[in-house]
Amino acid sequence: MISRNLLLIISILGFYFSGYALLRICGADKTLRVLEKTGLSYLFGVAAISIELFIFSVLKIQYNPVNIMLPWSALLIISLIFHKRAGRQKLYFKNGKINVFCKILITLIILQVTFVFYKACVKPVEAYDSVSIHALKSKIIYLEGSIPDNFLGILTNNFHGAHPDYPMLVSMAELWVYICLGNFDDFACKWLFPLSYLNFLFLFFSF
Repeated sequence: MISRNLLLIISILGFYFSGYALLRICGADKTLRVLEKTGLSYLFGVAAISIELFIFSVLKIQYNPVNIMLPWSALLIISLIFHKRAGRQKLYFKNGKINVFCKILITLIILQVTFVFYKACVKPVEAYDSVSIHALKSKIIYLEGSIPDNFLGILTNNFHGAHPDYPMLVSMAELWVYICLGNFDDFACKWLFPLSYLNFLFLFFSF
């Protein structure tokens, strides 16, 4: 039986895989450096899989990792056939030497990233929105196998309100993790957020 940690890693790699397939089919990976590819692959992947799960709900297509990854696999194969291999883009610093001030800033950034991962992945889920809005919606969709009819009405009548002004991106991204794990796991879903933070840092550094 596959361990929970391995399934979590697979779900995260699914984001990177689908996002990279999008970059590759557009030919954008040819001009990007490693950190840019990494950051964009994750962030685009979160958006792509979330939108895909919404489309699956509308079309009543069964949720399972194979169905969800199939379009991205096909996209990547097509890109490999029709696009030439991207050249390697080196990761480099503009200056050969890093001065003391930069080292201090880098140290502070590393400490900040460490704190973000600690707060997200060690501490329990404590925010109201996380429990009663985002995770609640993803759990209902997971149990139903799609977005149920009168979804907002169910939330309004049985819980603390529908909150229709909240985008569904977080809930659908968490849904993907549930699908890969085969069950609910709020702690596993919390990895989505520090990874988003880290991949944004990759992009900011590249720019």
